[in-house]
Amino acid sequence: MRRMVPILLVLAAPVLGGATRQTTIPADFIGDWSSAVERCAAGPADNANIRIGPREIQEFGTRLAVRYVVKQGASGLFVDGHLTVTGSRQRSHTATRLELLEGGAVLNVGEGEDSGRYMRCKP
Repeated sequence: MRRMVPILLVLAAPVLGGATRQTTIPADFIGDWSSAVERCAAGPADNANIRIGPREIQEFGTRLAVRYVVKQGASGLFVDGHLTVTGSRQRSHTATRLELLEGGAVLNVGEGEDSGRYMRCKP
C-alpha cells in the first residue's frame, strides 16, 4: 500500500505557506453576496447567492462548515471545511479560495475558470 502523506503535504504547502490557521472567517467577508444584485433579497435559497458567516458558507442547497481558514495576501482567504448537501447525510471535505476585490464590494470565489464573482448585498 502506498503512503499518501507526502503527496498531501506537497499539496498543502503552497496553500498554507507557514501561515497561521484561524477558526473563523474574517469580518470583511461576512454577509450576503449575489451574482445578480437584484436577486439579493432571496438569500442563499437562490442559486445566484452566497451567505458567508463566521463559521460557515451557505450556497443554494449546500453548507460548508469551516474547519480552518488561512489568509492569503492582503485580500485572499483559503477556506477548508466539510461540505454537506441539503437532504443528504453525507459530508465531504472540500476547500475554496475567497478574494475581496474593488475595496470589498466584489467577492471572487474559486480560482481560474471555476471562479465566480459576487457583489455584496446591502444589509
